Amino acid sequence: GDDWPFAKIDRAKTPKTIQERVKPTLQRTEHWCKQNGLTYLRVDFTTSPL
Repeated sequence: GDDWPFAKIDRAKTPKTIQERVKPTLQRTEHWCKQNGLTYLRVDFTTSPL
């Protein structure tokens, strides 16, 4: 489903580094960013150590 927190945020104004589909093995980190008067949730994905 479209249940990601940033799903409700205008994707056109969010960093293109955001991935909407990730594998369970990826670690997800979130932090709020402010740019040009806009506030958006940035989600970064990094591969978890094996």
